[in-house]
Amino acid sequence: MVFDVEGSDTHNAWLGIVEIWRKSWWERAWILQESTVPENVSNFYLGVGPWHIRAFTPSFKVVFLCGQYSTHWMAIHASIMIADHLQTIPLLNTTFLAGASDTARKVFLLKHQRWYPGHPELLELLQRFRHAKCSDPRDKVYSLLGLVKDPVKLQIVPEYKKPVIDVYKDSIRHCLNQQRPNLDFLGYAMKLDSPSRAISDEICHATWPSWIPNWDDPIPLQPLPKILYSEREKPRRTLLILESPRPQVTERTAVGKVYDASLDFTVDASVSNHRLDVEGVRADIIADLWSYESMSSVEGGAKLNEWKSLLGGKYGADESFDEALARVQVADVQYTKEGYAIARNNAVDNLLLLKPTAELTLEEARAKANMRVAFLSTKSLRGLCLTRKGYLAMVPSSAKIGDCICVLLGGQVTYVLRDVTGARQGNMCEYIGECYTHGLMDGEVMRWVRDGRPGFAIEQFTLV
Repeated sequence: MVFDVEGSDTHNAWLGIVEIWRKSWWERAWILQESTVPENVSNFYLGVGPWHIRAFTPSFKVVFLCGQYSTHWMAIHASIMIADHLQTIPLLNTTFLAGASDTARKVFLLKHQRWYPGHPELLELLQRFRHAKCSDPRDKVYSLLGLVKDPVKLQIVPEYKKPVIDVYKDSIRHCLNQQRPNLDFLGYAMKLDSPSRAISDEICHATWPSWIPNWDDPIPLQPLPKILYSEREKPRRTLLILESPRPQVTERTAVGKVYDASLDFTVDASVSNHRLDVEGVRADIIADLWSYESMSSVEGGAKLNEWKSLLGGKYGADESFDEALARVQVADVQYTKEGYAIARNNAVDNLLLLKPTAELTLEEARAKANMRVAFLSTKSLRGLCLTRKGYLAMVPSSAKIGDCICVLLGGQVTYVLRDVTGARQGNMCEYIGECYTHGLMDGEVMRWVRDGRPGFAIEQFTLV
């Protein structure tokens, strides 16, 4: 029996599995390299063709020990998959399973990624494991170097006498030193009123530069996606024990950029001390704000109706206000349930999100799962805004009325900047965070610059 009532042996076994998933061991930075080493074991997978049945004699490189008991990745992965399925079955009391495996799942996904050729990107790893715990905040970067490409290891050499802020800046310099440099690192920073966690005496939130990601602060920030993927489904099998060779259920290939706010204008950025000099264009100014967290449904509805009235119920020439609002709340992106962006032109369907699980068709259930990923990823630490020029945007929750929405050269998205008081002449700004501005994500601003449209010109910004 896979599941049973509370107090049964089966239910108690699940409680034990949950305790394993919730162990702080999964959160330690230095376990990431050792525990995700690719295995060389025989395969046994069976189901929809092609059929493969092989002798199965496991010989694991990684074994998890607890007293006299032991287990391995195959069993842990199987328990996660079964728990996921149980939570989709109506009437089962599985609330204690919700979210319990999240941390262990992140480590397993890294292990899964290491089965295949290539290496994860440094920023991707830093973001995925910014929750990881280590006694020295420098190890947030150094503990991952064994997982990345050799050129990264040549540029970032462990040096524990170096200040933490300089270690974290090394990851930024790596991005700017690429053959095709970009500003993607800005997506991992957000100016907040207070940190989620400050465990290091070497990091002061009040003086930390706004544009440098603080990898020691595990804020639940989801950067706007930068890569579109295509997926090709292969036949699913009833049981998968995947190591060598590498059968796949889904083939995923990067096919292009998600957004193109700055077109082909290249990055012209430099790091000096704790400042970032970068070129960009002021596009608009925030006129009003709407919050998911601090507004009641009545207040929020009234505010949106006010905006709708101001815009005459329309958004540009081709959309209604309601259509634009639905697209803004998912940043116009379709996601897979695993969190990969696969297409533009997505919109929130509130009726589908509110429909009970038991009433969903299989197709609706998949669509709802993907839509929830898109919605939750986009609104994490963000809220809505209306700009002076009448644009809707999803901006950082710490944004304020009067903040500027800009396009920065080499950036795919738009960004919220705040002028430093008394420093307007020098364009010294605080970086608040990246944002999705509906109607300005595909090069519109830079075309206005090329056409000489008044009020749109490239200028130098200094982020502090």
